[in-house]
Amino acid sequence: DNYNVSRFFSPDLDIRLSRLLSKERFDIVQLESLFMTPYIPNIRRYSKARIVLRSHNLEHVLQERIATGERHFLKKPYRMFLAKQLKDYELSVLDRVDGVAAITPADAEHYKAHGTRTPIHTIPFGVDPAEYEEPMPDGAPTFFHLGSMDWLPNEDAVVYFVREILPEIRKVEPRVTLSVIGRNPTPAVRHLAAEVPGIEVTGRVDDIRPHLARASLAVVPLRIGGGTRLKIYEAMAMGRPVVSTSVGAEGLPLVAGRDLEIADDPRAFASRVLSLLSDPAARQQMADVARRLVAERYDWPAVAGTLEEALHAAAARSLAPAVVPQLLGEMRSRS
Repeated sequence: DNYNVSRFFSPDLDIRLSRLLSKERFDIVQLESLFMTPYIPNIRRYSKARIVLRSHNLEHVLQERIATGERHFLKKPYRMFLAKQLKDYELSVLDRVDGVAAITPADAEHYKAHGTRTPIHTIPFGVDPAEYEEPMPDGAPTFFHLGSMDWLPNEDAVVYFVREILPEIRKVEPRVTLSVIGRNPTPAVRHLAAEVPGIEVTGRVDDIRPHLARASLAVVPLRIGGGTRLKIYEAMAMGRPVVSTSVGAEGLPLVAGRDLEIADDPRAFASRVLSLLSDPAARQQMADVARRLVAERYDWPAVAGTLEEALHAAAARSLAPAVVPQLLGEMRSRS
């Protein structure tokens, strides 16, 4: 197994899982992310359940991008080696499961292009728009960035925004502040808050919604990475416009200029932000369009139907009546 995956393996969990599977019958075992796949052998050994992989990221693509951006002459070849090793592992896993639930259509197509016969479905994460209904705030503009801050792509995005984009914005709107919301901020991120005025680093919060409600818009300045993009859905559900890089919104079926703004260099990114700040009507219109889109496509009932189809396809037989609601409830609680 690949080091990037095997380092998350827990022998204690493997033992507990084996005991559970040997005592109880299950129709489906749903693995949340590639990092749960080392448990496949014992799932097969102790159960006849079909296995569905919930793919949160194209993990090898993420590692390839990190390796490409590595500047250290010794670390770069090592990162490239790990990325190649991870790619081989991730693609081999597709043929060891009975179904794959990808987050975006682009992720699903990437898997299909490698010739697997395993059924692959696109099932986005869901949100409940009713839980995010807050009016646009008044006063000085505040932005937010949402995501785990011990994840390299998020750390890079925040440092990039503060160092290269925020100064361009503050030339025109000096009152702008940024709230960085997410667990385990790295020393580099905490240093930003100490060095640059108007930067708040919250760390982990019990409820992100009050922080989102205070913001005028969301920034997603990712340069490397991939994955769930849940931060974009949550911002849209709150009725906050999103300004993102192409990587930040990669794979999402969204229209730039209507559902969100896209920009890939610091000045263009700052320009999109300032345009929204200077035109409250346009900002509100984009927020309204985005919120309606979330309600139509990413509300939990819509996600549930797609999930049910995928689970039936993987099982290829009748499921126990409680299986789909139970898995949907678990997905919702994790989001």
